[in-house]
This record gives sequence, structure tokens and C-alpha cells, in this order.
Amino acid sequence: MRQEEKASLADPSVLALLLDQAGRAHQAGRLEEAQHLYLRALAVDVRHAEALHGLGCEELDAGRAEVAARMLARAIAADDSRADFHVSLARALQAMGRLPEAVACCDRALALDPGCAQACFHRGNALYDLKKPEEAIASYRQAVDCDGRNAAVWSNLGQALRVVGQYEEARRSFAQAVHLQPDFALGHENLAELLFKLGELEAAAAEYRRALALEPGRVASHCGLGGVLFLQGRYGKAASSLEQALALDPKNAQARWHLALVQLVQGNFAEGLVNFEARFRALALTAEYQRPHWQGEALAGRRILLLDEQGLGDMIQYLRFVPRVVEAGGVVVARVSKHLRRLVEASWPGVRWIDANEPRLEDSPQEFDALCPLMSLPLVFGLRAETIPAETPYLRVPEEARRKAAALPWSREKLRVGLVWAGNPEHRLDRFRSIPLASLGPLFERTGVSFYSLQMGAGRAQLESSPLPLDLPILDLPILDLPIIDLSEQIGDMADTAALLEHLDLLIGVDTSVVHLAGALGRPVWMLTPAAPDWRWMSGREDSPWYPTLRLFRQKKLGDWQPVVARIAAELRVMIAQKNGRVAAHEALCMGRRG
Repeated sequence: MRQEEKASLADPSVLALLLDQAGRAHQAGRLEEAQHLYLRALAVDVRHAEALHGLGCEELDAGRAEVAARMLARAIAADDSRADFHVSLARALQAMGRLPEAVACCDRALALDPGCAQACFHRGNALYDLKKPEEAIASYRQAVDCDGRNAAVWSNLGQALRVVGQYEEARRSFAQAVHLQPDFALGHENLAELLFKLGELEAAAAEYRRALALEPGRVASHCGLGGVLFLQGRYGKAASSLEQALALDPKNAQARWHLALVQLVQGNFAEGLVNFEARFRALALTAEYQRPHWQGEALAGRRILLLDEQGLGDMIQYLRFVPRVVEAGGVVVARVSKHLRRLVEASWPGVRWIDANEPRLEDSPQEFDALCPLMSLPLVFGLRAETIPAETPYLRVPEEARRKAAALPWSREKLRVGLVWAGNPEHRLDRFRSIPLASLGPLFERTGVSFYSLQMGAGRAQLESSPLPLDLPILDLPILDLPIIDLSEQIGDMADTAALLEHLDLLIGVDTSVVHLAGALGRPVWMLTPAAPDWRWMSGREDSPWYPTLRLFRQKKLGDWQPVVARIAAELRVMIAQKNGRVAAHEALCMGRRG
């Protein structure tokens, strides 16, 4: 810079104009121009606090958080009295992952200016990232009290409320965000995610479309809309949305995994199984799952570790592939949940089974020559729908569990029917697959049936609170005449459940691990299937290529279980008549022999 130019910039009015121009360029997104103007100002006064702050904010918006933090720290050293300087440094520290320091910066800003809405807002953001949603909510509420016109504050408050399960208040917060700023695409997207979680699919789709109309490049909205369309059974449109997400971001694991689910539910295993591998990143599984996997080559005595993943039902479904791994000629070690340990040890004694809570692979990588997640084995073996190994039973019940179950006072005259009506409430789609026990009321109108509950977990509480039919003779009668006999006290693990299933004529259940277990044991099982099924139950069929003894009773409309239950009740009536006919024929035969 020439000496005369530097002298002219030293005039306070000229320097103020330069800083004003820099601020306008920054606000307009012309970051390089803004940087140039801020640097011109700093050439005159290297400790000019306003110029240092402006340059720090420009660096932050350009994605250079570490450089920004240094500049902003210099601005604060030049003038420690500005609350907005501390807020800007908090933003930079949050971008760097230094969250406690970001909170401290916001606290300093609030000490200088208790009414600083931005300090409350960014304090809430840092606390949210620290996984302290309750504290974040308090900061967001304080920001709203300071300035209730900021749509981003309302939207982030909604996100924190959603995390702690305050869904209706979250809905109001998101609605306020888009009311204040109708063109706030992220606000519409956040509202859509909440509506999706609440099962309001049409409303969720509308909000995702509003977000995309405002910003067509929003990958998360394309992916979210694809998820909604998948649940609505509109598989072609779902695939289109997910493919648009991948066109924008080919490395997006969530979109690729969701596309796999669309492909698999339609029976497209060739592409679906390849894309299904994206689940490791989509579900943020640990590093061991993302290491190179065994590709099916001969093991020749080498040690292979089969990794557990996801739920018990998934593991039961995929355990059928363990014998094929054994055939590869290696030493097979498989990791499973402790709830499956006894069952799998009885089924495949030649495999070494370890509990899922034992040290992970990264703690002892030298132990194994190869590894493969159980759910990747279909890809390794080139599985297609028509080549699924469906021979059952492929699980064996331990003798001690079998003896324990045999000692129970099972009904001999009546049809013995097991019930499971609820899955894990933490499952993201549980609201679609689980059913209130009271909704099964039409089943209990049947005589000639003893119902046995195999329900575990939170759903079991409905046995005490659910209004069962009042006209059933439930008082002053032996236990086997009660509407539902609770077997949960007999269940310590899945081996116990398997032994109980052997004494049942039928299991009626929703999509849970117990249904998988019954199928793997070759027991008759009827599954209440939502209109938006898990991919493995595929579409347009009432049988399953995975389990020959499984019948699927499908919803026609998502959330409407009444026709499904009515159909099962009618089928149950037929089954009772058949059993009664067999019993009558047997009794007649016995009478004939005695005569």
C-alpha cells in the first residue's frame, strides 16, 4: 500500500467507510472482496478490533474456523467489552468441536450483555452438540425471550424439544419458525422430520416438498422424502427421490442405505445388497465394521470373526449362513448377543461363540485373519430371492430349556396360541409395526383357545392396563382359563423362548425377534405386517422366502390394524374347528377301540 493511500485511510471517516464496504460485501457473500477490504483496514491499524472481528467472521463463513478463531481472539484482546466478539469466537470454537470453550465464550458475552439473544442462541447450539438438550432448551428459551423474531432459534428449540420427546411443543416451535420465515428451507425440513416421526406421512411429505421448492439441492430433504414415499409403498417415487439425493451427494450413506431398502423390498437383491453395505456409515457403526470384509474365499484353517449387528431378529435371520462359512474351512468365531448365546451354542457347537459385550475387534486385531458382519454374508454368497437357504429348523433348543418348558401346565384340549404385540419402542419405525394389546380384542372372543403371552419389554405392561373383553370368565377359574397366560417369568433368554414356542400350536405376532425365532424353528407363525413393511418381508406376497412356516397378514392402509385382526380372527376360527375335528375323531377312534 502506498504511503499516501495509507495516510488517507488513517482518516477515521475513510476507515469507517472502508469497514462499512467490507461489511456489505461480507453480507452479500462476496467473501474474497470482504477479506481484501478488511486487510486494507488492518494495514493501517493492525490492532483495529472491528477489522479483526470482521476478518475473523469472514474466515469463519469461508470454512476456515481455526484461522477465524485466531483473528477473533486478537479482536477480543484489542477490545474485550464487545459481547458480539465473544459470540463470534464461540461460533468458531463450536465449528472446531471445542464446545465447552464455546459455552464459556457465550457466558462471557452474557455477562457483558444479559440481553444478547445471539449469545443465548449459540450457547444453546453448543450445549445441544454436547448432548445436553435440557440445558440447550433453557438457552434457546432465553434467546426467544430476548428476541422472538429469529426463525433459526425457534427451529433449533424444536430440535432440542424433539430429542427429549416433547413432540407437540417441538411441533409448535417448528411451526413458529416457518411462520416467521416462510422461505426457511431448513425449518420446513426439521418440521418434516418431526411429522415423519409422529407418523403424519402426508404432512411430512408436504414439508419436505416445501423445503425442496425453496432449495432443490437439499440432500436431507430428498432423502427424507424418499423415506416417506417408501413407507407409503410408492417404491418407484421413493427410489427417484433417493437417486436425486445421491446425484447431489454420491457419498451420502443415508441415501444409499435407504435406496437399498427400496430395492430389496422389491426383490432386487443384485443392486440392493451392494447398496446395503452403506449401513455401516449410515448407522455410524464402529470402525471394525468398516474394515475390509471376507469375500468368500477358502479360509484354509484361518480364523474368521463374524460380527453381530443391529437387533436380535436380524441376527436370528442371518445365522442361517453360519454353516456356509464353516464350509469354507476356517476356524469360525461369531459374536452374538448374550440373549442368543445358549441357543447358538446348542445349534452349532463347532463354532466358538462370544458375547457382544466382549472386547471389540480393534482391541485385538491380531486374533483374526478375516472378518465379516453377519448381515453382509448374503452379499458374499451372491444371494438372490430364489436362492435364500430356507430349510428350517436351523436352530436347536438346548435340552435344559426344553425340560423347563415341558414342566409347565400346558392346555391339552385347547389350541395353544402365543402372542407378541409390541417391539422395541426405541426402534425408529416401531409406531408402524407395534399394535396395542387392546386392538387384538377380537381374537379373545374365540373359545377353544389358550393364549400365552411371550411379550417382553415395555409392551408387557399392557397385560395389566389393557381393557380385555369384560364378558370373558376370568374370575375364580384355574390359570389356564384366563384370557392370556403370561409366560414372561419363564423367559431368561431366547433359548427359553424357543423352548416355549415348541409347545405352541401357533404364534401370532408383530415384526419382532420372536417372530424370527419361530420361523427359524419351523414353527407356525402369523405376522401382522404393516403396509410399510421391513424390506425382508418384501411386497405383494403373503409368504416369506426366509421362513416357510410364516404367513404375512398385511395392512392395506398404514396404521389400520382392524381389518388385519378381523382376518386373523376368522382364520383362527378355522384353525380351532380343525383342531376340534381332529380331537373328536381321535376320541371316536379311542371309543371304538374300547367298544
